Amino acid sequence: MFHVGIDLHQKYSAICVVDEKGEVLERTQIASTEASFDRWFKGRSDLKIVPDGREDVSAE
Repeated sequence: MFHVGIDLHQKYSAICVVDEKGEVLERTQIASTEASFDRWFKGRSDLKIVPDGREDVSAE
């Protein structure tokens, strides 16, 4: 299982992917645009979005 943290900002957002042991697998910064998020999430259909860790929300 992987965990993805996204720190949203107005112009750019930071993304960090860690494994179940907490080891960083990927760290990147992208523009805070719909197109940038679409490109980053493309091919990552196995991810679930859980805002604030409160409830599961479908990414579809």
